Amino acid sequence: MKKILFFVLCAVIGRAMAADDFARLDTNHDGYLDTAEAAAMPALEDAFAVLDRDRDGRLSPAEYAAAMPGSQGAPAAAAD
Repeated sequence: MKKILFFVLCAVIGRAMAADDFARLDTNHDGYLDTAEAAAMPALEDAFAVLDRDRDGRLSPAEYAAAMPGSQGAPAAAAD
């Protein structure tokens, strides 16, 4: 039971951190990340086209959160 609680807590904290990161990156406060804002985080800038699932040129909070490790929408790691 303690392990399950630990993993749930980690997931909640991870999502809260993702929301904080999103808010920090959203410098124009429009609720989305564009390519200029994503450039502040090189890894995000590199993956922008893949993460922009609806191809509207911006990342929604849901698209950003789906990319976070541990989320159900996170891209799968490449197999060696």
